[in-house]
Formats: sequence, C-alpha cells, structure tokens
Amino acid sequence: MADRKTILRLLRYTLLMFVAAAGIITIAASGGGGDGGDATIASGSGSTGGSASADSEYDESALPEGTSYTYEDDDSNPTTITFGSNEITGDTAGATYDGNIVTINTPGTFNITGTVADGQIRVDTLEDGDVRLVFMNADITCSFGPPLDIENAERVIIRLEAGTDNSLTDTHTTEVYDEDGDEIDAALYSKEDLVISGTGSLSVETGYKDGIKSKDSLIIDSGNITVVSADDGIIGKNFISVESGDIYIDAGGDGLKSTEDDDADQGYIYITDGVFDIEAGADAVQVETNIVIMDGDFNISTGGGSSYSTSDTAKGLKSPIGITIYNGEFIIDTADDSIHSNDTIVINGGDFQISSADDAIHADIEITVNDGTIDILDCYEGIEGMVININDGDIHVESYDDPINATDGNGGENTSGVAIYINGGYMYLRCTNADGFDSNGAVYLTGGTVVINGPTSGSNGILDYGTFKTTGGTIIGAGTSSMAQAPGSSSSSQNALLFVFSQKSAGTLFHIENSSGTDIVTFAPAKTYSSVVFSSPDLITGSTYNVYMGGSYSGGSETDGLYSGGSYSGGQRYFSFTISSRVTTVR
Repeated sequence: MADRKTILRLLRYTLLMFVAAAGIITIAASGGGGDGGDATIASGSGSTGGSASADSEYDESALPEGTSYTYEDDDSNPTTITFGSNEITGDTAGATYDGNIVTINTPGTFNITGTVADGQIRVDTLEDGDVRLVFMNADITCSFGPPLDIENAERVIIRLEAGTDNSLTDTHTTEVYDEDGDEIDAALYSKEDLVISGTGSLSVETGYKDGIKSKDSLIIDSGNITVVSADDGIIGKNFISVESGDIYIDAGGDGLKSTEDDDADQGYIYITDGVFDIEAGADAVQVETNIVIMDGDFNISTGGGSSYSTSDTAKGLKSPIGITIYNGEFIIDTADDSIHSNDTIVINGGDFQISSADDAIHADIEITVNDGTIDILDCYEGIEGMVININDGDIHVESYDDPINATDGNGGENTSGVAIYINGGYMYLRCTNADGFDSNGAVYLTGGTVVINGPTSGSNGILDYGTFKTTGGTIIGAGTSSMAQAPGSSSSSQNALLFVFSQKSAGTLFHIENSSGTDIVTFAPAKTYSSVVFSSPDLITGSTYNVYMGGSYSGGSETDGLYSGGSYSGGQRYFSFTISSRVTTVR
C-alpha cells in the first residue's frame, strides 16, 4: 500500500463530481497523461434522518493502474539564458534571440537568470517533451506583452530554484493577441499545461488584466508565489491543482479561478495543502464545477470585507455544483456569501472564522457538516440551505437574521423537502432580529446539543418550523414569547417543554430540577427573555419538575450560558408541573 502522500499525488489532478441522488462523490482521473479511471468517496446524506459521513481516506486499489501525474526534473545539459540591461546572452541550443526576446523552440531544460527592463520569454515548440524553465533570480519586465508567453509546448514546468527571488512584471496597456487571435491578457500567459514547482519565490504583477493564466491545466506543486493583478489573479481553465506552496493574491477581480464550462469533467479546483492569502475585489475562489480542499491555511477577503455589501459577486468560495472541505484553517471576511454553492456543501473538518455581509454558508440544495469548528462571527444569515445536516462539529453563529435557515428560496411554510437534521455536534445560535432556528419545512433532532438566544421582540420566535420531531439530543432556547413553538410534537419519542412568562433580564438564571432536587438544566440567556424552549432525554413522562428563576450557581463550569458540575441555589420557584404528554406548555 502506498503512503498517503503518494496517494494524494495521484489524486491531485482529478475531478470530483457530486452525484446527489446517490450521495457519492466521483473522482475521474484527468489531465497530464495516464489511463482513465475513477475512484469514489462515500459522503452520504442526512436528508433521510440518518447520520451522514464522509471518508477522507482513499482506497489505493480504486485508482487506475499505472496512472501518474508526477513529473521529474531533468537538469542534464541545461541551456543557460542570462538577461542583461541591453541584451540576452546564452547558449543557442534550443533557443533563438532577437534583441531582448528569447524564443525557446525545443523541449529541454533552460536556466533563466538576470534582469531586463523590457524583454520577454516566448515558448513555441511543437515537439514532444517538457520545456523546463528554471528561474534563478530572474527579473523580467515587459511593456509590449506578457513577460512570459507560452504559445506551443507539450507541457511547461517552471521551477523556482531554492533561495532565489524571481519576478515577472507586465506593464503593457493595450491589447495584444496570440497566434490564434485570442487576447494575451496575463503577465504569465500559457496556452498549454503549466506546472509551477520549487522552493524559491515568484512575484507576478500586472496593471492590465490577469496575473497567471493557463488556457489548459495549472498545477502548483510548491513555491512562494505573489500575484498582484488588475483583474483575476490565477486562472487554470481546465483545472487548478495545488499540492503545496505559499500563495498571496491581491486581485481586482477573482483570486483563484477555473473557467472551463463546456466540459463537466473539468472547471474545478483541487487543493491538497498550502498557505493562501487572497484579497479579491470579486470572488476569492471560483469554479465552474467543484472545489475540493483537503487541507491548508486560508486568509480570504472579498469586496472590502463584511463591513461592505455589494450587488456584485464577492464570495469567498463559490461553486455552481459542490464544495467539499476535509480540513484546514479558514479566516474568511466577505462582502457576499463566504462559502456558496448552487448545489451542495460538505464540511468534514477544519477550523473556520467567518464574517459575511450576507450568508456565511449557503447552498441552494444541501449542506452537511460532519465535523469541524465553525465560528461565524458576523453575518446576515448563518447557515442556509434547502436541507441542512449537522452530524458533528462545534458551531457558533452570530447573525442579524436567522442563524440557521432551511428554505427552498420561495419563502413558503411547511414546504416538502425542506428540512434540518441535527444528528450530533454542538450548536450555539444567536440572532439580532429574526427567528433563532428556522425551517420552512421539517426539523429532526436525533442527537447533539443546540443552544439558542433568539429574538427579544417582534413577529419572530425562538423556533419557527412546519413540523418538529425529537428523538434524542438536547435543545434549549430563550427569547420572545411571540410565535412560541415547542421543540417537539406528538410524533416525537422525547419530551419537550415550552415556558411563557413575564420578561426577565439578560443573565437571569433559568433552572429546572426534578422533585428529588436533581438538576436538569441551568441556563443564563444572553438577552432579555419571556419564553424558554427545552427538550432533553432527562425529561421523563410522569415525573414532576420545578422551575426556578434568578439565584446563583457555584462551582462547576459555564459554556454559552449553560452551567454544569456545580450547584444551584437562591432562586424563586415559578412553576411546578408534571409531564403527561410529549409536549408540555407551562404558563
């Protein structure tokens, strides 16, 4: 069995296609040569009320035999090209020179070094074989086109030599066209497969349009890459695959982008690891099919950040089909949705700090959270989709509107197919001016813990749903008594409580204990409240309970207003009741 890194290398240039009906992600091998084949990763769906899961370990036996997208450096017999202030010097093997323009016309290895104020490298070879450009402190500025123009080659591999700093600066301001009549609109422009590797640095800057653009595939194996561009930062038409690297992008348009929209097997971005610092005027990461992130550190800002709102698209991660995240560290601050799919989002792990002027996490069809720490600091709506599955993870949402909202986008109540499934994990939800927990269809609570600080007034409620079935888990919420609904129904197998009373101040303890004095729950709502909803496996049919308000709690611990492990005392008893049905309302 090959090690994990080898397997990831084999997979890094693949398309991950969602098959929604079967809950399967299909990986189709493509690009760079090799035999066709496919592997599958089971992702599952909680939409049937079951627990979804996603397996991030790959089965090597499912990979196509003999498939390899790796490459080998070949430093034998290199041609050295040295740029000077007024001329280029170097070997003639495989290259021709015309003033400050060098044209590489055969495959091979070419060491590039030196500085030129107005020059260009062109790659134009029809022979089979890789062209390897080894950048060794090369500084190329061009005023009449891209500093690096790749017109014809089987594949071009750029290696950033260790310990070297390299730059490509595009100062041209008028339209330039390639041999096919297409505009050359990037400082590093390639019509062929492009690979960037090595541990040196590369700075690409243009005030015209795009930074790095491949009209075929783009593979970033490693390197320290900085792109400053007037429009898009880095484009790989067929796909972008990043295994590692330290990538900084300051783009007036999109940051990372794959643009193939005529082939369902392409137009994706696949990231194994790396450090990404992306500041984009439009979307930070945009594709035509799928985004798949295995790991990495991401610092993303779009449209000026969450303190701005925009009518233009300025999303963080944006896909029309699917986004799958296995791990990583994410700081996302966006003027539009932070993570957005027109279809499906699956989060299997990672740490997220999200601020958004619109939705933090939005999918038109389905969102599944299998694990991870998601801290939504500020947003309009928190997690929104037609079907929302929470199977595990630690989720905190601070929102203006609904922290969690299941909707088909048409605004109808009790809509078929719209549902929230809470099967595990922990959720803390707090809103300013909306429902604390909203489903325009069904809610199924089978496990986990949900804590809600809902609205304090207005025509909103702690809960807003069509149907609510509780078979496990714990939910407690406080807020206005307007539109009061209990977290359960007669179809539930676990008891639910709804309390309505005169308004209490924020921080006033709400405490339930059984007739023997055993604590059931102690909760300090973060805002004024006149209603509490509660369901727990500790609520037993036929048992009597007492409700106290005020008082104090000593010892133990407190998390998000929930106390445990200590002792409650000193409160005023408000209610005494006996559970005789699945839903008990106490006023």
